[in-house]
Amino acid sequence: MTGAPCAPSVVQERRFHVRKDCWGYYWISMLPGCLKILGYPINLSVGGCYFETNTEIPAEVGARVEVHLRVDGHTLLLLGVICHKEGETHVGIQFTQVSSRKAEQIRHLVTELEEREKELLDNIQNFCRERRDL
Repeated sequence: MTGAPCAPSVVQERRFHVRKDCWGYYWISMLPGCLKILGYPINLSVGGCYFETNTEIPAEVGARVEVHLRVDGHTLLLLGVICHKEGETHVGIQFTQVSSRKAEQIRHLVTELEEREKELLDNIQNFCRERRDL
């Protein structure tokens, strides 16, 4: 069975900040209240983050949250609002009330993630070249 090739979808990027994939963990607290949900960040930018959890997130778009983020040895506490939900276990959070100091910490972390990603890709390319030359 043959099919027509998939055309790339055209998506208009609305984000102002660079997003980087990241690994770590987080917990979010629903405000007001003390319900805490543990999960894993998928990507991070100065403007927000996207998370995955193994538990249903009992909040809707617009809910206020407090994000406790631990990525690559950095710990950040940020306020935000749920701006996107995909199913019950994936959530996009837009940070609110980000001080210039916190924004700089996030920018620094995103830069580190970019540098690490570039280094990893360079190492993979070098490894492939070396294997090809054997």
